[in-house]
Amino acid sequence: MKAVAAQLAGARWVRVALWLLLTCGGWVLSQAVPPMQSPDENHHIARAYLLGHGVWGLAAPPGKMSGGEVDAGLTAYIRQNMLMAGKPDFRFSAEEQAQLRQLTWQHDTARPYFEMPGTAYYLPLIYVPHALALRLSEALGLRIHTSYQVTRFTVLGATLALMMWACALLRPGMAVLGFVLLPMTLFQLVLPTLDGITTALAMVTVALFARLLQSSQSSNAQSDSCWSPVLLGFCLLLVITTRMHLLPLAAMFFMLAWRCRRWSYAVWGMAVFLIAAVWLAVAVGSTVDTRIPRHHTTTELLKTYVLAPFDFLNLLLNSWLNTDLRHFYGRSFIGILGWLDAPLPGAFYAWIGWGLAFCVMGGVCLRDAASDWAFRATTLAIAIASFVLVFFALLITWTPHPAQVIAGVQGRYFIVPAILVGYALHGSGFMRPISSNLPDTRSKTVSKYGTSLRRLFLVAFAMMCMTALLSCLHTRYAL
Repeated sequence: MKAVAAQLAGARWVRVALWLLLTCGGWVLSQAVPPMQSPDENHHIARAYLLGHGVWGLAAPPGKMSGGEVDAGLTAYIRQNMLMAGKPDFRFSAEEQAQLRQLTWQHDTARPYFEMPGTAYYLPLIYVPHALALRLSEALGLRIHTSYQVTRFTVLGATLALMMWACALLRPGMAVLGFVLLPMTLFQLVLPTLDGITTALAMVTVALFARLLQSSQSSNAQSDSCWSPVLLGFCLLLVITTRMHLLPLAAMFFMLAWRCRRWSYAVWGMAVFLIAAVWLAVAVGSTVDTRIPRHHTTTELLKTYVLAPFDFLNLLLNSWLNTDLRHFYGRSFIGILGWLDAPLPGAFYAWIGWGLAFCVMGGVCLRDAASDWAFRATTLAIAIASFVLVFFALLITWTPHPAQVIAGVQGRYFIVPAILVGYALHGSGFMRPISSNLPDTRSKTVSKYGTSLRRLFLVAFAMMCMTALLSCLHTRYAL
């Protein structure tokens, strides 16, 4: 018994060491990117500041977009760094960088109004890691640049902890890892926006869903029944209220209710769905966002396309048949970094595309597919529905009406749906030995060699993605 406890403790320390190593490595990588160079990062930092000071909702004064009162020092830091956004040839001089790093908190002496409509739809709870880091740094009297770096480290650490937890609950397949290793995913992962943490939370929800599904077929997982539904509901609520196109994730609880014959899961599902729907309805109705000139409100467009779904499907088809848009979706899925002003070196798109296709093929696992169909079918259906909802969400919030195509869609919005597809291809047989249920030693040897080859390819793919990422960052941001 003592030997088992010692082994578990040792494994825990290995995981902690790995987490710390990855967090420090990711933070070092992030230093190649100046502040506020991820889409809407300026709004995310400002919204986190408000949450840290107890402000949950955004205001919308006459003539202004949704926002709030933000410390003058932080406002100056954000606005100065935003001078680089969308300007590939712009660089700060050494003197300008030094001045930015000297900015300090002004506390209650000055809080100008700061517009941040890009965050108005999100439940503020998602900003807890950001808010804690900023508030603590401010209380300690750190300079704003140092506070921002502490926030980067904190958010990255929280994101990686969630991802490692998800991988401990449910072993990811090769396809899932391939999507996580894309330059676009890694870029967003190391910066204090919401893409990284929502991706990690989505992976946790899938893992918890798989565990609960298996608990209905195994008596060994009874201990999960107390805490797993609560965690699943909380993670779902955070993800859905931050990424509207992931609303179909709520279907997990209804599948659990049917497969496990426990109708309390249906109650959980209805509760999550209703809370998310109410929040989104309030947020959509109260948000003022004039960045895209439109003659119709989001609510009006929602009613229009709900009553005329074939109009939406026609726009969806037109968008995908548009060669330029389809090309942009693919490139921005693999990686167009920054404010869409930092493309990868051209040849990498084809190489990474082929490598990703191999990862997807290598991620297909048909073992136990018959008994695993509920998990696979649910995650695949959610992925498809989420993919469609990406276009619908941008149609009613970002596209002027009437439209010929749907505007504002970027490839990075498809990363979580793609990860869901990866889970569907691999199945939910977590923690089973690679060679389990194989009939003979020869088959086990073949499987062992296949696993080794897949791991080697993943290492090579990771190196290629990292090379493309570093090359892009050096070209775009190096002095």
